[in-house]
Amino acid sequence: FYRAVLRRALGYFGSKLLNHKRTCRKEADFRQIVEEGRGKRLTTEWKRELRRIAAYVCEHRERERRFLAEGAWPVLHNLHRLAPGVRLGLAQALGYLLGDRLHDALVLGAVQKEELRELFLRRFERPGEPLAEYLYLVRRLRHVREFYKSRRERM
Repeated sequence: FYRAVLRRALGYFGSKLLNHKRTCRKEADFRQIVEEGRGKRLTTEWKRELRRIAAYVCEHRERERRFLAEGAWPVLHNLHRLAPGVRLGLAQALGYLLGDRLHDALVLGAVQKEELRELFLRRFERPGEPLAEYLYLVRRLRHVREFYKSRRERM
């Protein structure tokens, strides 16, 4: 799962280099999707799926904050049980959030091009390696200021 997140992060990062005005949904956007859907019966499958993805993104980001505060990462046993569309959507959302943060870090000088180049070249072949790299990046980029907090704020 985290290998897919890292791939999407690097893909989004690269696309931001080509078009720095590109935006992605931020955590605030996902929270709004969850809030707006609360108590509503969504009529289309893609809206239900988006709400599930949004809820998982919010939960994952909360776990990241706990990880930063406490230093321990709780094992997520249910990731493999998610419906394929939800799992892929969650990987994309988390990857885009990370890729956006990597771009902001590069612009602000918080990461060097060489470090990003190494990340692009890593293969992540050993079990647990993608998760370890993801958590390293979450910790490494935690102080990087985001250029915008939500997609709506940016537009």
